[in-house]
Amino acid sequence: MFILEKIIFFLFFLSILNVGKHSFNFILELRKEEPEEVKLTKRDLIFLGFSISYILTIIFTGFHI
Repeated sequence: MFILEKIIFFLFFLSILNVGKHSFNFILELRKEEPEEVKLTKRDLIFLGFSISYILTIIFTGFHI
């Protein structure tokens, strides 16, 4: 069970990095002189949605198995 907890924590960490990357790119785009529309591919949107939902699930339920 110890390895499963490590995998869950690793996925949580990757989800935080993914959301952080998209947030950082969004903030950079807003701070430009002439901001443009942020374009995300369908794949990016799916991974971002899964990342946000996984982070929220971990926050509300915890790391227990």
